[in-house]
Amino acid sequence: MKSKVFSNQIEGWKALISWSQKNTQEGTDQLHFVMEATGVYHENFAPWLYAQGASVSVVNPAYVKHYAPGIGVRTKNDKKGSVVLARYGTKESPLLWQPAPLEIRTLKALLVRLDAVEKDLLQENNRLEKSTFTETPSAVLKSIELTIAFLKKNVKILRTSLKNT
Repeated sequence: MKSKVFSNQIEGWKALISWSQKNTQEGTDQLHFVMEATGVYHENFAPWLYAQGASVSVVNPAYVKHYAPGIGVRTKNDKKGSVVLARYGTKESPLLWQPAPLEIRTLKALLVRLDAVEKDLLQENNRLEKSTFTETPSAVLKSIELTIAFLKKNVKILRTSLKNT
């Protein structure tokens, strides 16, 4: 088993493919990459690998965490974690991943954005309410009101986009 660290950027991804091909003597279409779904770190990498023709599995980190003690690994660091993940991928044959259709990814992005803008709008409305109980300079009030108007317009645009998706 070999290991190497690569950056999670396009240059690192290309280097990983080259390194993997060199060490396995396989083409990209014969490579299988297994990664954990941790935060957003896999969200650009997995589709890129898939587009290169590689097989990709994106696994739940809890599965790998619970797998580790079963193979005698009690501690976790990056190097041990990569070994556990590689063994998990080899022994458990996780399901292959493929990107969701563009329509689904678009819908998800619109919903996430709408949720964020609505939270911002709630915060600004709370600030406006708070300003009625304190001495708030008119410039601050004007700023809050402009921000609320802007956020309301964004909510409307996003809801329209969702209806049209």
